[in-house]
Amino acid sequence: MKFTKIVAVVMFSSLITGCGPSSPEEVTKNLIEAMSNNECEKARDFVIEDAAGLLQMVIDGGCVSYKMELKSVTCQTEENSSTCTCIQELNGLEMAFNYDLKKVNDEWKISSWPLDF
Repeated sequence: MKFTKIVAVVMFSSLITGCGPSSPEEVTKNLIEAMSNNECEKARDFVIEDAAGLLQMVIDGGCVSYKMELKSVTCQTEENSSTCTCIQELNGLEMAFNYDLKKVNDEWKISSWPLDF
């Protein structure tokens, strides 16, 4: 009985924590992982504006998975905007990409992302 209560409390805590606004770092990481795992439809949850148009171009061209290692995500954030720099290793090369984010209804969304993704 005690174990069931502990599990219920942990699950409830996870739900409450998961419902809050994500950080720019989390949103950027989620987009990158969705794209590399061929989950372009899932990636729609993280984009707006120009980024949504670029994502649609990727989907129209055939979303393809690729192997990538995310080294770091560092964001410079002001009130409702953020620019995140991601260091990724692609095909043995380390590259930096910048993502612009905006806060919309207390949620961070990527508004612009690199064309050479």
